[in-house]
Amino acid sequence: MENRYFMKGLAHIGIYTSNPKECADFYVEHLGFHSYHMEQRENFVIYFVENQGCIIEFVEKEGFQGKGAIHHIALEVQGIEALAKELAQKGIVPKDYQIKKLEPFFAASIKNLFFTGPAGEVIELFDYTNV
Repeated sequence: MENRYFMKGLAHIGIYTSNPKECADFYVEHLGFHSYHMEQRENFVIYFVENQGCIIEFVEKEGFQGKGAIHHIALEVQGIEALAKELAQKGIVPKDYQIKKLEPFFAASIKNLFFTGPAGEVIELFDYTNV
């Protein structure tokens, strides 16, 4: 039987939050995203941000309580050290942050760093570059 579909890749990541505008602004101001789309409907508001094809949707539903509803978002970056230093200077990443090399599971050049975003979501910076 012939396949009638194929997976092209990740379309976007949706995160429930009590303040979608605050979350979108955070990603725009600190992580190089730009506003992609905003929509207000009768029972919820959504904000989309985009960076290099990575689209994140922040959703507020009427009566929604609590923080983000996903474990983490891994954002591929180049120059993780410079970004981490900038985020630490802004108080977003702890000043004693530690960038980790992910060997032996990944190649020796791969590095990552985790921190928390405004909806309680965990953000992972993931650097594949060998610099």
